[in-house]
Amino acid sequence: MSGIEPHLTSVFTFGPAAGASHFLSGGDFGPEGSLIVTLVWGLAAFLAYRYFQSGRPLALKARPARTPAR
Repeated sequence: MSGIEPHLTSVFTFGPAAGASHFLSGGDFGPEGSLIVTLVWGLAAFLAYRYFQSGRPLALKARPARTPAR
């Protein structure tokens, strides 16, 4: 919704089919405004919440340095 016409700035142009539902196509806001993408983001947020609630570390722990064999 920046006001820039996509056909002037993009190599590819995509748009909803004629008569497509605004709930499914996102209407003037594009696909990121559609119900489908909203559901995908909701699922991703739920999965991220479950992952971080499981107590898994955010980063791999550093392994102690191995001493060379003598």
